[in-house]
Amino acid sequence: MPLIFFLALQEGPILDSFKQIVHEWNVAHSDTQVEVTHFVDYGAPAKEALAMSKEDAPTFVLVPEYMTSTMMEALHDKRVIPISELLDQEKINEIAAIVKYTFGDKRGNLTSLPFNPSCGIIYSNKDMLQAAGIDPNYIPKSLEQLESICQELISKGIVSSGYTTAWPPAYLIEIPAALQDLPLVIPDNGRLGHGEYRLSQEWLKQHLLDIRNQQKNGIYLYAGQDSNSRKPFIERKVAFFMQGSTHHLLLQQEANDSVQPFEVGAGPLPTLVRNQTDTYAFPLGGASIWVLDNIKTQKMIQGVRGFLNYLTDIEIQEKWHKETGYVPTLKTVPNQLAEFYQDHPLHKAVVERTIEATLGAYSFGIHVPNYAEARKEMFDLIEKILSPETSDQEVEILLKNFDEKFS
Repeated sequence: MPLIFFLALQEGPILDSFKQIVHEWNVAHSDTQVEVTHFVDYGAPAKEALAMSKEDAPTFVLVPEYMTSTMMEALHDKRVIPISELLDQEKINEIAAIVKYTFGDKRGNLTSLPFNPSCGIIYSNKDMLQAAGIDPNYIPKSLEQLESICQELISKGIVSSGYTTAWPPAYLIEIPAALQDLPLVIPDNGRLGHGEYRLSQEWLKQHLLDIRNQQKNGIYLYAGQDSNSRKPFIERKVAFFMQGSTHHLLLQQEANDSVQPFEVGAGPLPTLVRNQTDTYAFPLGGASIWVLDNIKTQKMIQGVRGFLNYLTDIEIQEKWHKETGYVPTLKTVPNQLAEFYQDHPLHKAVVERTIEATLGAYSFGIHVPNYAEARKEMFDLIEKILSPETSDQEVEILLKNFDEKFS
């Protein structure tokens, strides 16, 4: 009986890479085959799996981190087998702290297996930088440097706006907070299962007012709520784009196919708040593998354990990290790839901002149970804040109303 795996991955090189990993397992294990069912929507695999009967449900489900509370309810209802009961303890000990705490409980106990955690990266148009007489490999390290280089490119007529971002809640609110080690929900960013939102704190209000000013001056360009936010970057309307580390291959492919092809640069995110000095690791995006409790035979349980341990082999982890740009799950991977990182700035930036970064108390994301719902509304909140019809004085009111609604 095959082990069914429900997942949603970015189509193209990333999905192809994972299918190749599964194919290699299947070739070597004819008695324990893994069959992949791919969905387009990121949250669909978990929703579909949990709606099925226990007998018909898949064994493996790749679940985004924002649905962790949903899966914890399934764990409570005995529909999930904790990963700690399946994965070898020596493998669990090798998982990097930021990965373990992001996808585990507040003590770092793993209930699922992180497999494709990603982190934010700043991408650049190297051709634009070179046209301005700037080192094409230049990556700003601070908000101030980012503003300065954007202003220079705009003043020289090379670009109409400076930078844009994907997923505004992440790059305008969540990551700026974590980089300073500041909470957005108290206590403990919701890890206790409840919390009060604090988006109306003074630093965040001022930060969003700064973004409004950047927008008025053409430095920041709001590009919408979804993945099409890369369009202004590909069309050379902006010089810099903040998006997840796994988008490099897609961006370069689309840049190559554009009317004016260009080379995409990449580096670690700069500080994102004015006058910031210390910098901490910020929350990972991505997903983890949950095992549903539908294992019917001893042979199946052996196959599940074998496949999970296979996915955490150092060779598989290195291959997956190299080919996709995902954050390595194992803390030992960067030790093996020092020479590789010399010629791959994106991968180097990934480990610098995650595994090798200073961990803060709030580096592990927001875990309050209603965060998936709150985050959906956060998109609309940001659009209202950035609207020219909204006054500066109304920004604080919008933030306070959000806090009161979701706390």
